[in-house]
Amino acid sequence: MTDIIQQIALLKVKGLGPYNCRKLISDFNGPQQLFEGKLRLFSAKYEKRGLEIYRKIQLAKKELINAEKIFFECELNNIKICSYYDKSYPKQLKECHDAPQLIFYSGKNTFNSSPLISIVGTRDCSDYGLRLVKEICANLKNFNVTIVSGLAKGIDYSAHYNAIKNNLITYAILGHGHKHIYPKCHSDMFNLIKENGKLISEFEPSTIPTKFNFPKRNRIIAGIADATLVVESKERGGSLITARIANSYNKDVFAIPGKVDSANSKGCNKLISNNEALLINSSSEIIKLMELKKKAVTNQVVTIPEGLNKTEEKVMHKIISYPNYNTDEISTLLSMNSHELQSQLTTLELKGAIKLLFGKKIKILN
Repeated sequence: MTDIIQQIALLKVKGLGPYNCRKLISDFNGPQQLFEGKLRLFSAKYEKRGLEIYRKIQLAKKELINAEKIFFECELNNIKICSYYDKSYPKQLKECHDAPQLIFYSGKNTFNSSPLISIVGTRDCSDYGLRLVKEICANLKNFNVTIVSGLAKGIDYSAHYNAIKNNLITYAILGHGHKHIYPKCHSDMFNLIKENGKLISEFEPSTIPTKFNFPKRNRIIAGIADATLVVESKERGGSLITARIANSYNKDVFAIPGKVDSANSKGCNKLISNNEALLINSSSEIIKLMELKKKAVTNQVVTIPEGLNKTEEKVMHKIISYPNYNTDEISTLLSMNSHELQSQLTTLELKGAIKLLFGKKIKILN
């Protein structure tokens, strides 16, 4: 606990970013020794810069009370803190020279359980881009892979939505702290991702969304994944930055081509023509290039509970047949209005057959 609080305090000092933080901790064999170091020791290690660095550590000491508050705020809100030195720290991200010193996350506990692919693209996407993301996630549903994106409008949102719909784990990399949702219209998706994957940020919980944070967020999207796929991008945009950062990390970058006269395809076409991305025509190419493995097949059989009336059985049949559909989609399949379906779902929940979740999702319990 003390080590984490000390690292939070270090990162609050201007000029002590993740790289310098790690260098200092390494030079002193741990944050505790760094905080206890005397001026003469800093002068001996860093000569002329010793006094400057020593003063920064004194500033960090003054931040310890605030850092402790942040630590306990995270505990209170079930936000976990993962240090660069933890065994559970994302292995792909750890290989990046500018990896975050600390990441704050909520959701599922484990990292490093499957290959990761970041899917990025323009906020102002077309039906073509949305269809591509939908098809890619549907074709990946039987493979052990996690979908990463940035919870922005457009391609990002579609990547998260279709990952969840196809029972794939998804990570959202935030450009702000966990106490904020941006954009606010994505609050339902925010909660769904927490249940199905992870919300990840290098920013402490109270950090507000600013335009300066999102480029920093993009390096984590690129760094945490094994590969990055750009679906649609204008000639300039955040997804191109993410792709180029991924290239700088020596990661695979894929791009889907589009019409030469389409503004939304100019970025992807440019990446391909500059040999900054591999041209991808289908999800089968992604599966082959990433050497993805199929999920283990389970023989669990879901049965209709006893004691249901005919209408309840009919609803239950649809839920079992379409386990990743939400209540609106089940309503359409059954040609049943939402109020009537909600009544049936409430009864099924009381009978222990299902559980209703955030975002109109349904979990089968038996």
